[in-house]
Amino acid sequence: MVQDGLSANFLWLLDQVMQDLDEVLARPLKIPVHSPKQAQRRLTPSETQQLVTDYRASEDMKVLAKRYGVHRTTIANHLHENAVELRRQGITAVALPEVIQLYVAEGWPCQRLAEHFDCDAETVRQALKRAGVMMRKPWER
Repeated sequence: MVQDGLSANFLWLLDQVMQDLDEVLARPLKIPVHSPKQAQRRLTPSETQQLVTDYRASEDMKVLAKRYGVHRTTIANHLHENAVELRRQGITAVALPEVIQLYVAEGWPCQRLAEHFDCDAETVRQALKRAGVMMRKPWER
C-alpha cells in the first residue's frame, strides 16, 4: 500500500527509527572522565646534588624516586647527567646460575625469584632468556 507516495515498509521503518531515537535520547549522557595528568616535577640543582649524595650513600633508586616524587628513570637520568656510575641492577652474573637452578630444577616462578633477588619479575625473565633458558608456557606454571 502506498500512503501519500510512501510505501508501508518505509513508514514502518521510519516508525522504528523514531522509537529507537526516543530510547537513545532518553539515556543519560555519559561524559568520559579523564584522570588528571601527572604533574611535572623538576628537581632543583640542590635537590639533584642531594640525590647524588643519597645514591652514593647506597640509597635505592626506587626509594629515591618516591622521596623526590619522580619516576625512577628520572632518578637514573639525573645520576647519568652528573656522571654517577650506576650500581648493577637486577640479576648479577654471580647470582645467575642460582636463578637458573631455582627456575629450571626447582620450578620457581619468575615472581618468586624476583622477590628473592629483590628485583622485578620482568628482570628475571629477561635474564633467563639472555642465558638461553627455555621459558615455561603459562599452562606449565
